[in-house]
Amino acid sequence: MVKSNFIFYRSAHIRRIEAWRCNKILAVRIRLSYIIGIMKACIELLEKGKKNLFSHNAHEAMLELSQALELCGCNHTKELGEILFYLGIAFMKLGQATYAKRCWLNAFSVREAVGKGGDNDPEWQLFLAVQMSRYLKRKPGFVFDTLAEGDMVHDLVLMTWQEISDLPELRTLSTDDRITYYFSLTIIFPELGNDVGASKLPGKKGEIVSFISKKQ
Repeated sequence: MVKSNFIFYRSAHIRRIEAWRCNKILAVRIRLSYIIGIMKACIELLEKGKKNLFSHNAHEAMLELSQALELCGCNHTKELGEILFYLGIAFMKLGQATYAKRCWLNAFSVREAVGKGGDNDPEWQLFLAVQMSRYLKRKPGFVFDTLAEGDMVHDLVLMTWQEISDLPELRTLSTDDRITYYFSLTIIFPELGNDVGASKLPGKKGEIVSFISKKQ
């Protein structure tokens, strides 16, 4: 009798465990379905926003891309970076250059997390902002044409930063002098098709990086 009761108790206990597992699995599936649904809506808004940009409807594109940004999860770095990039284009076409540059800086910071390198160092972010602004000033409409172009600019700026960030002379400069130095460096961007130079740090001889040359 005792054995029979034990078997009955064990069976009921196992059934409760199995029910709990089933509920857990169901909850996970519901959660995944919810996330998939949210991301599907996010991507649809992204594509609509891009379509409106290409149709020269920047205001509608800005609204759709802003909605996509609200829906996009922080873990979806690829989509988040793309949304921020095109949102920057929308802002630029609406004459909001400051917001556009903020979007682009955030876009490439997000995309760095995918494996491009870089970090959240304020000095790096400042250097990127300076060089990105200088690049865009030489572009018609002050805007990137494609995401790939933006990646190219980011990567060349990052390569330059990795070359200069550990220079002993840089650490001895004041904040104002470092900013002046960042503005004095001009990177050769193949997309622009011309060679431009850069001044040297005090006491630094020779070229700083291979694709930067001394101003004539």
